[in-house]
Amino acid sequence: MQKVIYFTVTACNYFAHAKVLAWSLRRINPHNKLHIVLLDYHNIPSGEKETDAFSLIDCRDYTNYNYDKFSEKYDLVEFATAIKPYVFKELFNKNKDVEKIFYYDPDIKIVDNNDFIESSLTSSSICVTPHALKPGSDPRSIRAEMSMLRTGTFNFGFVGFSRSTHTETCLDWWCDRLEEFCYYKPGTGMFVDQIWGNLMPAFYDDVAIIRHPGCNVAYWNLYEREITHTEKGYRVNGEPLVFFHFSSCRPGDGVNLCKRNSSFRFADYDPAVKRLYEEYYQDLEEMGYQKVKDIKCNYFRQPPVKPSFIKRVRRKITKFF
Repeated sequence: MQKVIYFTVTACNYFAHAKVLAWSLRRINPHNKLHIVLLDYHNIPSGEKETDAFSLIDCRDYTNYNYDKFSEKYDLVEFATAIKPYVFKELFNKNKDVEKIFYYDPDIKIVDNNDFIESSLTSSSICVTPHALKPGSDPRSIRAEMSMLRTGTFNFGFVGFSRSTHTETCLDWWCDRLEEFCYYKPGTGMFVDQIWGNLMPAFYDDVAIIRHPGCNVAYWNLYEREITHTEKGYRVNGEPLVFFHFSSCRPGDGVNLCKRNSSFRFADYDPAVKRLYEEYYQDLEEMGYQKVKDIKCNYFRQPPVKPSFIKRVRRKITKFF
């Protein structure tokens, strides 16, 4: 069996989320352990330690990026996403026996067997999951497609790479772009690391696009993915729910799926969706959510006064022309 590594990047206020991910992975794949890369390692609550399900890593242990530069120019979300390809590179470099590495956002829960995802990298260098799987003509489909034009075709809450020449060149390119352009500014054409993923299938011919309806299910694609609960467990369009992305959920909220958009309401979906979220809320509580949710991520030094965002981007871009 080829050795595989799974990792996530987060801050301590999402430590409970990361532990839910780790234990969900452990239940499905007992031979795997989640690497939790922390931006504020010094904030780990007392009593917390590594387990059979996860290891804890200080992001400063990776020296292939400029920590001071990244921590000063980027906010929390931007920083966490900007170092992602650097972590991939370091993990490949330090683990010569590893052939495949997968990243999952900390607010994901793995529900069913994901061996076929690992297998997708047997003949491909990169694997990604699209936000949506098919076109539609109803208003919900059009709104979702308009959103994807701003945020990206693929959701990079999940991405995997296998050891290959294409992976090496892709990670070098991705690192280079994110060093300067990993801002969360959808109105300017930037959406952290994710928007750059649009180009990967154009640049490389061995990108596996995973179209299983049970992968990377989230509030944004429930319009096309019907979740039900049967004696066999959760199903999505009749197929097993493999992993769910609880992006922007507010633990304890029994009305809205997304804390940033009240148009996604549990009442509009099968009761299985609310059941799934309630189970996740309980998982978070058991992993110490109340203890960590208010931790302030003070990883960065006080930044200097900076020019406006547009001026900074214009300054970076003009040097290429």
